[in-house]
Amino acid sequence: MKLSRDFLLGAAVLAAAQAASAQATLYGVIDTSLRFQSNTNTNTASMSSLTPGAYGASRWGVRGREDLGGGLYASFQLEQGFNPDTGTAFDASRAFNRHAWVGLGGDWGRVTAGRQYSLVHEVLGMNMYDVLGVGGYDETAWYVGSQYTLRNDNSLKYRHSVNGVEFGAMYALSEQRGVGGSYGGMAMVPLGALSLGLAHHTDEAAVGDRATNLVALKYKLAGGTTLHGYAMYTKDRRAGADRKDRLYSLGANYPLNEKVTLSGVVYRNLTETPASGARSVVAVRGQYALSRRTEVYVEADRSRLSGVTLAAFNAPGKMGLDRSRSTVSVGIKHVF
Repeated sequence: MKLSRDFLLGAAVLAAAQAASAQATLYGVIDTSLRFQSNTNTNTASMSSLTPGAYGASRWGVRGREDLGGGLYASFQLEQGFNPDTGTAFDASRAFNRHAWVGLGGDWGRVTAGRQYSLVHEVLGMNMYDVLGVGGYDETAWYVGSQYTLRNDNSLKYRHSVNGVEFGAMYALSEQRGVGGSYGGMAMVPLGALSLGLAHHTDEAAVGDRATNLVALKYKLAGGTTLHGYAMYTKDRRAGADRKDRLYSLGANYPLNEKVTLSGVVYRNLTETPASGARSVVAVRGQYALSRRTEVYVEADRSRLSGVTLAAFNAPGKMGLDRSRSTVSVGIKHVF
């Protein structure tokens, strides 16, 4: 009997120890806004709609980490986006459209495998070199997908940090005959109050490739205000013709007090397809924190297009014959 009790006690202790070393977390974001847009169709009509939010893409996910001993650990992340206005999946063709990866890490860095962010996006969005962390509307995030890949399937990624310098490399298998894999690299270098971000990504295709280069800066002033700026150059030859895009951005985040944060950003894009065009966007945002997890916000942006860029943005149901659009949004964001 004593042996049985000791055995059960030992098993319970072992199970508790394993549970303590393996941690999984359910998390998510819900961001919804009421949005007014001018010039939404060929009749230049305005439209009001309840839409996914200004900058916090709605998603839920599970992430976890297990200590394997000797400084080694295993980690994973599964994440799916959804549309809070309708309750539908953002991408119904995937069980987890945003993240689906597993990896091993230690003092030497971390290697992950699966569907995950490109390194260009890790610099811009995840590390907030972009003031909005990449906007949630077409008007403030048109370049995502068109100028760089947001996520890669079938990818291997390495990340590490040495003396505050973060760097990484990534390779995604095409799994197609005759098509090379996509690849990229990044580095983020702290220089006192200044932070420098560099990234490159090349996407291979059956016809040509798309190469994106990024140089980004962040500067922190006294009081918590941050200044942000970056330049991105993309050369896309996947369609058999050279398209060139130069995107420039300048912005700032200003914490007015503990609850209120004001932000502003200007984007300027120059396009050659080889016909030329341009796009200018100004966006401002005010956030009010109701708690550590919940905030309300007001966002407004103004877009103006010219040349070939107007045709690219003039898809049915979006912009009409005019060259500009103004929008205003009021939203609420909750993190859990």
